[in-house]
Amino acid sequence: MSFKKSLLITLIFNLVILVLDKGAGLIMVRILREHPEDMGVLGILGQLPFVLMVLSNLGLASSLVYYTRRKEVSIKTAGRTTAFVALTWGTFVAVLGILGMGVWSLIQPDRLLPGWHLIIPLFLATPLLLIISYRNSVLLVLNRIRAYNFTHLVPSVLYLPILLIVIFVLGEGTAVAVVWARVLPIALLACWLVWYLRRDVPPRPSFDRQYFGKAISFGWKANINSVLTHLNHRLDIILLIPLLYVPTREMVQAYMAGQEEAITPFAARARLVLSEIAFYSIAVTLAELVWHFPETMRDLLFAKVAGSDREEARQVTPLVCRNSLLMTIIGGLAIWWAHEPFLSWWLDDSWATWQAKLSGSLTILLPGAVCYTIAKVLQADLAGRGHIGTCIFLVATVFVTMVVGDVIFVPEGGAIAAAAVSTVSYALASLLTLFLYKRESGLSLTVILIPRPSDLKHYKELLGDILKKVGKK
Repeated sequence: MSFKKSLLITLIFNLVILVLDKGAGLIMVRILREHPEDMGVLGILGQLPFVLMVLSNLGLASSLVYYTRRKEVSIKTAGRTTAFVALTWGTFVAVLGILGMGVWSLIQPDRLLPGWHLIIPLFLATPLLLIISYRNSVLLVLNRIRAYNFTHLVPSVLYLPILLIVIFVLGEGTAVAVVWARVLPIALLACWLVWYLRRDVPPRPSFDRQYFGKAISFGWKANINSVLTHLNHRLDIILLIPLLYVPTREMVQAYMAGQEEAITPFAARARLVLSEIAFYSIAVTLAELVWHFPETMRDLLFAKVAGSDREEARQVTPLVCRNSLLMTIIGGLAIWWAHEPFLSWWLDDSWATWQAKLSGSLTILLPGAVCYTIAKVLQADLAGRGHIGTCIFLVATVFVTMVVGDVIFVPEGGAIAAAAVSTVSYALASLLTLFLYKRESGLSLTVILIPRPSDLKHYKELLGDILKKVGKK
C-alpha cells in the first residue's frame, strides 16, 4: 500500500475516532456539568492505564518498527520477544503498582484514594496495553493500515456504550463506568490482535536475548522520548494538584488525626483544585484537536523514513510538515471561534461556572498547540533517521521549561498560568526542532513551512480517492 493511500485511510479513521472520543467526552461533561470536581477525578482515572503503558513500554514498539523495517530482525522473532516482555514485565509493573497503592493506603486515609475495585483493573490493564502497543507495531511493519487503524477505532466505538450501560442499566457510579469502559475494550482488543496476527507472530511468546539486547539499546532512548512526549501533553494537568493544593501543616496534622474541624477546609480546597483541573483538562482536550492530523502522520512518517533513503525523506517530510501546519492553523481558528457558542448551548446555565477559566485557558493554549505541530512532524523524521538523542533533548526542553514555569506561575495563576507556560514550552521546542531539522536536511524554512501551489495536486488526488470509494458504495 502506498504512503499516500495509507495516509488517506488513517486520516478517515482518525476523523471517526475524533467524533466518537470528543462526543463521549461532551456527554460526560454534560452529565457532570454541575460537579466539575468529579470531572477532574474521572479524567485522572481514565488516563492512568495509558500513563502506565507509556512508562513501562521500554521503547520496544519503536525498536520493533526500526529494526524490522531495516531488515535486521524477522517480524516473528521481534513479535514473540515483545509478547514475552509484555506479559512478564507488564505484569510485574502492574503488581508493583498495586502494592505501591497498598502501602499508600496504609499511610493516607482510605478516603483520599480510589477504591480497590477501581485500582486493580486499571493496573492489570498494563500488560494488555503493552501487547496492543507491540502488535500495533507489527501491523505497521506489515503495512496493514486498515487493521492498524481498526485497533485505534475499537476503544472509541465501545467506550460510550459501555459507559452508558454501566451507569444507566447496572446503576453503578461514573467512576466505575469510566474504569470498565477503558478496561473491557483493552482486554478484547489484546485478544483479537493475538488471534489476527497468529500466522505472522505465533501466539506462544518466546525470548530472543540477542534481539532484546539490540532492541533495548535503541528502545530505552525511544522510551524516554515517548515518556517525556506523553508527559508534555499531560504534565501541566498533573502539576496542578501539588502546586494548587497546598494546605497548611496544621490542617494536615489535624486531618490525619481525624479532627472534624480540619476536614471541611481540607475538602473544600480539594474540590477547588479538582474543579481547576476539570476546566484546564477540557481546554487541553479542545486544543489537542488540532493535533489529530500530525498525530495521524507521526507513526506512518516514522516507519516511512526508517525504511527510506535520505533523499526520499527530504521530499516527504517537508510536504507533511507544511500541510500539517496549514491544517492545524485552520483547525485552531475554527475551534476558537466555535467553542464558546457550542459549549454555552451544551452546558446551559452551568456554562457561567466554566466560561472564564476554560475560554481563557483555551485562548492562550491554542497558539502553542498549533506551533507544536512543527515539532511533532519533524521529530518523527529525526527519530526515523536514528537521531533519538536529539529527540530526547527536544522533548526534555519542553519538560524542563514546563516544570520550572509551572512551579513559578501556577500557584498564583492556576489554569490560565498553566496554559501560558505550555504555549511558551511548545513554541520553544518547535523553534529548536526546526533549527535542528533544517541543519540536518539542508532545506530552507520556506520549503518546510510554507504550502506550495504544487501541494494542491495531493489534495485533489486524496479527494478523488475518497469520491471513488464513496461512489463504489
